[in-house]
Amino acid sequence: MRNFKFFILSLCFFFFSLTAFAQTYYELAYKNQAGKQCYGFMIYEDDENVSMRVVELSADNDVTAADDIPYNGEQGSEDGQQYTALAPMKQASNAPYIVFFWNKLKGSNEVEILPAICYDLTKNDFKDPDSFTEVGLADITAEYLQQFYNVEDPVYQSIMTAQKEILDQRITIASNLGDGSDIYRTVLTLLAEAGATVDTNMLSDQGSCSTGTCAPSDEDDSDDDDDPSSSDFYNGSNTLSNNSGVTLHFVSVINATVNDIGSSCERDYDNIKSEMKGISQALGIRMRNYNVMGNNYSREGVVQTLQELAPAANDIVFFLYSGHGFRFNDQESSYPAIDLTSSSYDNIEENHLLMSDIYDEICSKNARLNIVLSDCCNTPIGIETPPMRECGTLYCRASNNFSVSRLGQLFLQERGNMLSTAASPGETSICDMMGGVYTLAFIRSLRKEINATNQQDVSWNSVINNTISSARERSQEAGNRQHGLKETTIRR
Repeated sequence: MRNFKFFILSLCFFFFSLTAFAQTYYELAYKNQAGKQCYGFMIYEDDENVSMRVVELSADNDVTAADDIPYNGEQGSEDGQQYTALAPMKQASNAPYIVFFWNKLKGSNEVEILPAICYDLTKNDFKDPDSFTEVGLADITAEYLQQFYNVEDPVYQSIMTAQKEILDQRITIASNLGDGSDIYRTVLTLLAEAGATVDTNMLSDQGSCSTGTCAPSDEDDSDDDDDPSSSDFYNGSNTLSNNSGVTLHFVSVINATVNDIGSSCERDYDNIKSEMKGISQALGIRMRNYNVMGNNYSREGVVQTLQELAPAANDIVFFLYSGHGFRFNDQESSYPAIDLTSSSYDNIEENHLLMSDIYDEICSKNARLNIVLSDCCNTPIGIETPPMRECGTLYCRASNNFSVSRLGQLFLQERGNMLSTAASPGETSICDMMGGVYTLAFIRSLRKEINATNQQDVSWNSVINNTISSARERSQEAGNRQHGLKETTIRR
């Protein structure tokens, strides 16, 4: 391997964007302790599942060493600055600590992370790497990857197989894109080619909408003035025309104004909304956004929103609550009550709803697929919520490593209802600067499920099981182990 090439890519076939929390790839360029040039190809799933293939170059750009280094996340602080370090799990002169200081978050969405490197966390010797670049799966070429792996390497073969699937799907969709209204039918064709049972009637032109489904929502859209999904149907072509006959109804109840966890709850909203919007674009289906937040945050706001919710038989309803949760001493349901007070002067007995009742109300609407989530505590009234933490590393980076067919199977093929919450009775639920641990775990599990390198069967049961286990492990690291709950009737 001569003339090692720094990663610079042009983006082809890319016409939609999803926020990702699953397997992503990064290139790190840096000098080792002896001053030799190194390049690392990092495969990141979460802070506990990281590996980096490191190659060391001579002055003539010949590879003189190659090694696989497993990494693990560690929390710490330096001069009062909180950081998370990806720490090498074996000693090597070319394996640096990769350190993320939270005062270095940049960008309009405050999730662009610029790491530092060092070789000893006990010394204040942090340096900027030569570069730190995300590598999109669709843009990885055989020539580039062979600079790190031999073609017989299982990692190489897995990545290149997934890369081909993504490129083939995107080329197929791009060639049939037109004004954007044909994405849905193209996705169904891809599903049929992958062996899914697809109703051929769904492949015909279905431009009409059922009564009550095509009117703009009446939400408080003060924070979404430029977002077409806040008041209209939205699809991948940025137009209101759509032939899928399928709408994704995103219903969010977000306690963003509460002092202790409000900013984290708002981040949950931003994260999930971005995910749902990206999914609707990728599948060519419409999205309608119902938001109970800010001045509209109240019991009456939730009740009215659910009363107005009128999904068609083939629609999808995705509900998220992020805020304070609790339970009454004589409460029978294992799922929490949600706190819908707007101030400490409100009577909580008159300003709450049970998640189990919200779930029943949504299921009564008879949409094809209902996903109902709550990220909140499940403790008796009077138990304080744990303070918001500052942690995470690459948990919120953007990527496009998903398989359209796997995404389509999950959202267009499965049907039924699912209710899940972050904590069991008596337990608190924690959050950090990136959002609620449970919500982050859900998105990461969803992204893992639809990742093109995943060869397991696609299912919502897998998504929610991984969500609960991941949130349990991550909360345990903070000394606050939470056991999420679920019940589901989803099937294909």
